[in-house]
Amino acid sequence: MIPGLIEGVLVAALVGAAVSDAQSGKIPNVLTGPLLLAGLVLSTIFGQGFLFALLGAVVGFAIHFPLWVMKVERGGDAKLLIAAGAFVGWQGILEMTLSVLILYIPMGLTILIARGRLGNFIGHLRHVKNQALNVPSAPPAEVTVAVMGPLILVAAIVAMVTDWFDFVPLIWS
Repeated sequence: MIPGLIEGVLVAALVGAAVSDAQSGKIPNVLTGPLLLAGLVLSTIFGQGFLFALLGAVVGFAIHFPLWVMKVERGGDAKLLIAAGAFVGWQGILEMTLSVLILYIPMGLTILIARGRLGNFIGHLRHVKNQALNVPSAPPAEVTVAVMGPLILVAAIVAMVTDWFDFVPLIWS
């Protein structure tokens, strides 16, 4: 086993996804598809095995595909997290998802403020709320969403250097 190989490949790919998402607002399929395959292969050969990787991807899919369907996440974000699951396993993808949730509001708002897009984002949220309540509302002139690529990168690193499951007994005791 080569220490850090699996984590290094994952972090390098997440850096690429973060840069792409920050620049274009998209995480390309040409990155996420091969990343899933790489996670399955590397975890099988150098990691904890094929079932570990497959279960990580399946749990990632079970969490992030519905979030994409509900338009909570964009497709590239969901596919990136599913692929990451193949590298980190089911517990790892749960930890990454928890880290994304914890970091989303402060980091997402910071990114929107830095890009001068917070007002646009608030207008979009207002429109979504009105649609849910069946209140007539014109959509904002320009839809703005927080790019998740940089957030997923930070969340993955946080999840890799911490072990949220070590904290569970502390919470319930």
